[in-house]
Amino acid sequence: MSVSRLGIALLAVLSLALGLAISPRSTPLSAELQAITAQRPDAFMENVRQRHYGPDGRLIRTLTADTLIDFGDRAEARLTEPKVWLDRGAQQWTVVSALGQLSTDRTQLQLIGDVIAQRTAPGQVAWHITGEALLWDQTKDQIRSTTPVTLTQGDTVSRGDRLMMDLTSNAFTLGEKVTTRWPSSSAQ
Repeated sequence: MSVSRLGIALLAVLSLALGLAISPRSTPLSAELQAITAQRPDAFMENVRQRHYGPDGRLIRTLTADTLIDFGDRAEARLTEPKVWLDRGAQQWTVVSALGQLSTDRTQLQLIGDVIAQRTAPGQVAWHITGEALLWDQTKDQIRSTTPVTLTQGDTVSRGDRLMMDLTSNAFTLGEKVTTRWPSSSAQ
């Protein structure tokens, strides 16, 4: 009995040693992936597409990004090339930027670098907002910026030192230092 147990134990040890000896070698990571793994994220994703549906089953938000580095509840998730589409009834918002960060509770999205936000609505002139940074607070449904922004509505261009916009009411302020250029009219 003890001889058979010894034989099984030797076979198990030999199998383990053989398995380790002939196991495939891991391929080296690219410099980009090494930099990502050095940050110890919970997850790394490429070609991200997230859709959020309302209680009635209607699509109300889509978020896409080239990459997402997720740190769970330890830190904000980082997005590369984020694009957000928002449905506000008759209004549609599209927001793009170079980089983004999702708060740890996922209620705020900070968009950074060459931010472009566009609002379209049937029968209305499109709004085009540009700036270096926008914060979208999903719980309050507001867009804020503490950096200078430009709001273009048709031929009217307004520049402000900051932005506070309520997406449900469309009420907005451009701060205290606002300049506006209206289209010129020809007198005849």
